[in-house]
Amino acid sequence: MRLRTKLLGGILVTLLAQIAVTGTFTLTSFLSTTRTAREADLRADWDRARASVEELKHRLSMDMYQLAFLLQQENADLLPVEALQEKIRYFISLTNADRIVIIDDPGGIVVDEKAGVSGAGVDLPIARLNPADFLFPRNEFVPVKYGDGTMRLFLVTGTTITSAAGTRRLYLVTDIDTGMAESIWEKTGTEVAFFVGATPVAAASSWKSFETESPPRSRIVRLGDDPYSVLSKPLAADPPARVNLAAVRSLLGERLYVRSVLFSYLTAFLVTLAASLFVAAGITSLVVSPFSRLSAWLHRYMDTGEVGTLQIRSRDETGFLAGAFHGMVSRLIDEKRVVGEQLEQIRVLHAYNQRIVDSIRAGIVVTDAQGNVEFCNGYFAELVGKDAASLRGQPLRAVIEGSFGLRGGSVDELSAPDCDAVLEGLTLARQEEPARHFTAKLSTVALSGSRRGSLVVLEDVSTSERLWERMMIADRITSLGILSAGMAHEINNPLGSILSHVNWLKAVERRKDKRDSLTWIESETNRIADLIRRIRAWSATDSGQDARADLNAVCVETLEVLRFTLEKKRLALSLDLGGSLPAAACPADELKQVLLNVVLNAVDACAEGGTITVATREAAGGRLVLRVIDNGAGVSSEDVTRIFDPFFTTKAAGGGSGLGLSISYAIIKRAGGEIRVQSAPGKGTEVEVMLRVHERPDRG
Repeated sequence: MRLRTKLLGGILVTLLAQIAVTGTFTLTSFLSTTRTAREADLRADWDRARASVEELKHRLSMDMYQLAFLLQQENADLLPVEALQEKIRYFISLTNADRIVIIDDPGGIVVDEKAGVSGAGVDLPIARLNPADFLFPRNEFVPVKYGDGTMRLFLVTGTTITSAAGTRRLYLVTDIDTGMAESIWEKTGTEVAFFVGATPVAAASSWKSFETESPPRSRIVRLGDDPYSVLSKPLAADPPARVNLAAVRSLLGERLYVRSVLFSYLTAFLVTLAASLFVAAGITSLVVSPFSRLSAWLHRYMDTGEVGTLQIRSRDETGFLAGAFHGMVSRLIDEKRVVGEQLEQIRVLHAYNQRIVDSIRAGIVVTDAQGNVEFCNGYFAELVGKDAASLRGQPLRAVIEGSFGLRGGSVDELSAPDCDAVLEGLTLARQEEPARHFTAKLSTVALSGSRRGSLVVLEDVSTSERLWERMMIADRITSLGILSAGMAHEINNPLGSILSHVNWLKAVERRKDKRDSLTWIESETNRIADLIRRIRAWSATDSGQDARADLNAVCVETLEVLRFTLEKKRLALSLDLGGSLPAAACPADELKQVLLNVVLNAVDACAEGGTITVATREAAGGRLVLRVIDNGAGVSSEDVTRIFDPFFTTKAAGGGSGLGLSISYAIIKRAGGEIRVQSAPGKGTEVEVMLRVHERPDRG
């Protein structure tokens, strides 16, 4: 509404209000007296109607007590259903109830009798009743709304009957319908209507034209063409929708009087309106002019976006308000432009950072304190085969377990809050693609506010593992070279014996001696074959890649191969193998290589006459322990921290490649185990290998 219209309206209202106050003051006292008497009569009518309802509730309660007493005295629980129905059919004819229902404790209907010939009008769904509300005798109004939109109201009087046979519910149902309203009208002379919330459910027959969408909020309503005075009060508030009882009186006499008064008021209003229009027009033109210019300036700004200039000649409060408003709008426009430029810079920077993160060939994931994904780059989403948006909010542990396999370790490390960890052995296998291996690095990071989360980086270590495999092959070739050097001496001895006997046979021609020589030749040849067979059995790779090994058998076979190397240096070997050890979760050929590398290092560290101890045992927590102890020269604490680094060696130049323990470390970690070294100069070295126990398939 424009300001000019408001001012005109205000002036007119003021003038008309003055006339209205003067005219109505005279009528107020008379109407007040009439209204007071009418309201007192209406309250008396409502009280009589309510007393009639309370009387009905009392009669129903007495009927219920009598019926409950009758059923308990006659052991109704033991009567056949037909006999019980006959008693209820007789009793309902003596009561005010329209329906009597008996329900057993499980909820089954035992008896359901209706008054009248058919009783079709009483169709309260018994399921609407809550048995807990009728543990003790009580009355309750129950509204029911049917599928066609109609609303009906029932008065239910119920109680609980307890006997030796069990607990039953007794309900007396009375339909609050038009007949009920007419009965009250005949008894008290008061026209009444019942409401459930805002819906009428019953009224006297003289209210045939009664239609309303809500219970009367004022004291006067129109029923048909005639006005009525209505008093509506709550009758019961226990159902979900409150039940109201309305009492009504006709206002036909007052209506005639009000019409004459309204005609007088209308005449005065028209005369006053004509005079007020001339006065209001002059006053409005003086007041509205500054506001009109301000409104035109604002519309021009909203249409074109230009602030422009504002000419306000007035020096009063209106001029001050317009100037201040003009300054505020100018500052807001400047700030809006600055904020828009900053938002654009943030958008460009965000897109730039997003492209950088997505281009990194490593999976980057940010999780909250509960381990749920808050952000991931495109490379991680590509690895798990899902859209980045769909991963947000999902537990990272479930995503990893659903897409990656795990060799050793536990995915629980990825869910540990405020913890830095490294999870190795993740494997990603897809059809028609080689398996890829990943390492997950977890670190704590600060999120928004005081929230903390985790940053997880998945690195593809497939290339590095292939390099380690090539290095293992090279180290094995080196080890076989050392073994070949040790075996050469043993092979030469039987060959020398064979040659000696052959030469001797050349000089001797007797048959017996020839037979003896042939026997020696056969013996030494078998010895050579046995040595070669043991070398081949040790160096052969298990093509099946069975990831389990007999730890004791691996120790025996490997140390048997090294027997000649130990004897050459006159080293004492102590073997302490635990009995009945379960299989270790590591391929046998890889475990042989680990033991070979460790024992060869012990041999190099020991002087002649030294001692090497190899022991195995089963530890708690499903672990196997392999210990190799020597009394050699030992290693300094500085070198112990670097002993597993590739190409690091404490041997003299040409004495070793520095790869043996690095490869052994990689083998044990890949198998989910641990390897530790304790050493001190002059006190020998102890190498401890912890391995997981291989779980049989039948263990689940």
